[in-house]
Amino acid sequence: MDLDEEDDEAPAAPPIGGASADVDSRPQPSGPGAADQQPSTAAAGETQPDSGAEERQTPTLDEEQQLEARKQERQRKNKEVMKLLTEEQLDRYESYRRSTISRPNMKKLLHSVTGQAPHQNTTIVMCGIAKLFVGDVVETARMVAAEMGDTGALRPVHLQAAYQRLDREGKIPHRAKKPRRMRML
Repeated sequence: MDLDEEDDEAPAAPPIGGASADVDSRPQPSGPGAADQQPSTAAAGETQPDSGAEERQTPTLDEEQQLEARKQERQRKNKEVMKLLTEEQLDRYESYRRSTISRPNMKKLLHSVTGQAPHQNTTIVMCGIAKLFVGDVVETARMVAAEMGDTGALRPVHLQAAYQRLDREGKIPHRAKKPRRMRML
């Protein structure tokens, strides 16, 4: 007898002790010939859909076309914006796109702050957030430098002023201060 042939033959008796994954809550007939009276829930080799499971929706053709149209619109707008950038801005943007924050260093930082080894996805997300933060500081520092009439490379004074400006605007997160405990003598 081949293994495939064994699978085609369904057992006639119900599972012992209710160890089956599909438990029928209806009362089961007992006595001689009771196994023959039980209704079959599925034909051999067929599976019934789980009535409690949510149906997974696949995107329809119309939805896919809408998504594609949005993607093309976004790409068109990005091209228009890229045309408006000066050569210096374009170089900075390309440098920003290529830059990354070191994951091992971020992992060490997160471990020192939280006291736990961070999950890999947490490290990736925090690297992205840190990159956005650095981009905001540098962009603001560029504006500060232009207001001061400075050209060329950013100096520490520009970065400090940018940080202070972002802090005043409420864009720098601060840790909530813990309430001080009164010391009893």
